[in-house]
Amino acid sequence: MTGSAILTIFKKEFIGLLRSPFGWIMACVYALLSLSAAFYGGNYLGTCVEGNTPFFQTQPEILLLAVPALAVTFWANEKRRGTFEFLISQPVAFSAIVIGKFLSAWSFYVLLLFLVSGLWISASFLVPVSTSLVAAGIVGCILTAGAFIALASAVSFPASGTVSAFILSLVACIVVKMINFEWLWKLSNVSGEIFMRSGQALNFDYHFQNFMTGRLSAGDIVYFLGIIAFSLWFNTAALAVGRR
Repeated sequence: MTGSAILTIFKKEFIGLLRSPFGWIMACVYALLSLSAAFYGGNYLGTCVEGNTPFFQTQPEILLLAVPALAVTFWANEKRRGTFEFLISQPVAFSAIVIGKFLSAWSFYVLLLFLVSGLWISASFLVPVSTSLVAAGIVGCILTAGAFIALASAVSFPASGTVSAFILSLVACIVVKMINFEWLWKLSNVSGEIFMRSGQALNFDYHFQNFMTGRLSAGDIVYFLGIIAFSLWFNTAALAVGRR
């Protein structure tokens, strides 16, 4: 029952994004930012390398703008249109609502990423392209988007307006990306393998760069999946509390 409910909500939200002007605007803005960052900010043609690094390296910064804009459609728009109470009054598990909305936004990003990440095909005519590095870069971007989307959905839930939802989502994503305990340990003159490993385990850039260089491990995947799982759980709990 929960699986079918998730699928129903997913289809409704995903098709809604594809049909709405907002979805098309998001697609155009995302493509423009991604290609501009790769060709101009990353000097793609001048520094084109095996793994399309100039393209993938800029994705977290682009997502910091795109995901909060997408997150306002989760709850703030429902409340603004007056459909929130109707949604949560349906005989559907709160977890199904949260997961369905999350998967729709995540799938929308994956679709946009694959539409523009074909850039590596053109690069193959210029230099030898490592398919494994490109695949690692794509997976890293997808997991990063999933973590930001789940986090933005969770923290924007209390917001009643689109502006406040955007700001809360933006701040939360920036905080997660900027956390760097390795720098804090060095500043505090704290040393030791345990502290260094704990700093790396909670460092966004460390895990993301492992995808970019192909040195990824299970811990890198668990890091992003952990953010997604915790955020979805928190969002579901917040929805249940809000219902009461």
